[in-house]
Amino acid sequence: MTKVANCLLLTFVSFFMVFSFTGCDLSTSSGAISPEDLDQALQESLAGLENQATAAKSSSSSSSSSSSSSSGGGSGGFLWKPVSESNGKLVILLPGSLRGKVSGCSISGSFGSETGSFAGDTHNGRRPHYRFSKSGGSYGSNIRVTARTTSGTKTWTVPNGSSRHTE
Repeated sequence: MTKVANCLLLTFVSFFMVFSFTGCDLSTSSGAISPEDLDQALQESLAGLENQATAAKSSSSSSSSSSSSSSGGGSGGFLWKPVSESNGKLVILLPGSLRGKVSGCSISGSFGSETGSFAGDTHNGRRPHYRFSKSGGSYGSNIRVTARTTSGTKTWTVPNGSSRHTE
């Protein structure tokens, strides 16, 4: 059983025990609830939770397997991540379709310009990652991101450097 199912079962059993030991009557308009009825209701609830967990798991696996070819959002497309987990600084993930075709990535705006350091393209949907020297919020607003590719340049505009942005 999953942790959620175990917690739910423990909660139901705890409530049942409290009601039983305090003399409370668990009844409905059709009469008292028997332990067998309670057990059946618990089993049905747990089966429903397990089905939902399985469906969510298979849904996320199918979406992540198709996301690497996606052109939008944080699931395969452009992602401006203002604060990375690794060092707290800006990281830009370019669309997976640009993997192996990018010679560099730079940003420009009211702060001037900066060229990012290539940090690999084997994670997060096999997207090219470029890291920068400061957190995204330090670059202000209306930041232009330019990727130099084998077929020219691709650009994006990030309206607010401190907010996560996807396209």
